[in-house]
Amino acid sequence: NTGMGLTDALEVDFQCPDTWKNRDIWQHDLVLDENSATLQKEDGSKYVFDNGQKCIKDVPDETTCQQLCQKEDACKFWTYGHQGTQWAGNCWLKPTSEDGYDWNARSSGPKQCS
Repeated sequence: NTGMGLTDALEVDFQCPDTWKNRDIWQHDLVLDENSATLQKEDGSKYVFDNGQKCIKDVPDETTCQQLCQKEDACKFWTYGHQGTQWAGNCWLKPTSEDGYDWNARSSGPKQCS
């Protein structure tokens, strides 16, 4: 950890040109099994669900949200809640980018950067 805050990390460390800052993908949330390997953290603990197992909570940054998407075959896009909002640290995995709209509380991006 370099001591940067989450906001700094989002702007400095996450280098994915295909990411849409201030954009959300409405609905289309994947429902994950609570035993899914996707939820496994590096330290052996698991991420917590919210909203009927559609939202992964306490995800530290956009990069990690994208990595969680990469672990799910059905995931093609992700949406991440910005720091300083009630959705901070929330990660939603999406099978599509349809129904996207501008919203300054979230960012969205593809499973893989180009």
